[in-house]
Amino acid sequence: MKIIRRSFVVIILIIYFIIFGRVLPVEISIVPEWSANLDTISFSKPDPDSDPEPFRLGSRFGYIYSDGRISYLENLMYGVAIDGNGFINYSSQNDLLVVRDREGSFLNTISTPGYPFFSGGRRFIVFYDNSRISEIDEMGNLLWEKSFGSLITSVYGTQDYLFAGTVDGEFQILDGSGNTLFEYESRKSRINVIYGGSVSDNGEVLLILSGIDPQVVSLWVKEGDTYKVESRWAVDEEVRRQAALGFSEDGLYAFVEGENSFMIIDLKRKRLKSLELTGRLQTINFPGEDQLLYILGKDRDGYYLTGFEPNGIRLFFRRLDGDKVMFKKEPSMMVLGIDNRLFGFSLESM
Repeated sequence: MKIIRRSFVVIILIIYFIIFGRVLPVEISIVPEWSANLDTISFSKPDPDSDPEPFRLGSRFGYIYSDGRISYLENLMYGVAIDGNGFINYSSQNDLLVVRDREGSFLNTISTPGYPFFSGGRRFIVFYDNSRISEIDEMGNLLWEKSFGSLITSVYGTQDYLFAGTVDGEFQILDGSGNTLFEYESRKSRINVIYGGSVSDNGEVLLILSGIDPQVVSLWVKEGDTYKVESRWAVDEEVRRQAALGFSEDGLYAFVEGENSFMIIDLKRKRLKSLELTGRLQTINFPGEDQLLYILGKDRDGYYLTGFEPNGIRLFFRRLDGDKVMFKKEPSMMVLGIDNRLFGFSLESM
């Protein structure tokens, strides 16, 4: 009798899988390859065959190779401007900025009171009065300096262009020598202020978040020697702080950080899709079409890492338990930092 019952169950299962069975979709799994403890690391000598990538985790920053070897590590003074060639570690108030290479060697000092930031492979300094900006080369030599009529609220640099927005609703596009290519002063809102802006790598498209009552996202396209608004979207929940804006690496999409939202703009179709997202964005990695968009965010419950398709479909959401968290994705590596440890990963299809 037991044999008959077991045979009956097996037959039912076989019939079930034949009728209702299906192939499971391909899933993305994140596989750890290495880890490094920043409290106990041994530094690696410079590798002539590869370049280390810069990173910052909490109050420490440095350079790391794709296999987890760390070539340099230093404690933060107040803030750091860092790229693949070097860094400036600066205090909250300083008369001199010290320019160093990625091995920590001294290159130059700059007697410019301000905060440095690196963007688009270039190096800039915003003065303490927030009304002047200058550009320096990798050795710290001054290239140009420009003053604005009101406080600077947003800056964004590419290899050939610089976007600068101000508190009175004005923005300018500067060339590589600091000359003004285009300027505009908005008078469309009750309160006119630029909360964020960016320019595409080729200088053909501008993306701007501006105003209060109403607040709008505007997309500008270059026509000859000027720019004209091509699309404009009203923001439902207004931002009253500096917001992150930018373009995907392939130039097909743009993004805007909102108040508890994240907006993706399809530049070909001129369509904006708003996604619910809490807190402040910490890191964004947006390769573009057919690639996963990674966002590291922080809200009142802590840090989280989430991933979207460019069409807005969320593929994963993961809380990260740590007081200090970083995320970095480059073609040669993907690194997650939590407190005093760095973890290297590779993406594989299962």
